[in-house]
Amino acid sequence: MEKILLKIEGMTCQGCVRSVTKVIERMGGKNIKVYLEKGEAEFEIEDKEKIKNIKKEIETLGYKVNL
Repeated sequence: MEKILLKIEGMTCQGCVRSVTKVIERMGGKNIKVYLEKGEAEFEIEDKEKIKNIKKEIETLGYKVNL
């Protein structure tokens, strides 16, 4: 498992946190923590190749994502 930290711009509420968490979970992320105040998501993932897809999926929700 590799620990990943994403910077996410545009989250404004707990609904945003839930949406981002669901995407990461659906794509195989484990031990997910999404911080509204920091604009960050931390999680672990086995297949590092999925990170690009996670980033793309979160961006389709309207957020800007940086690794």
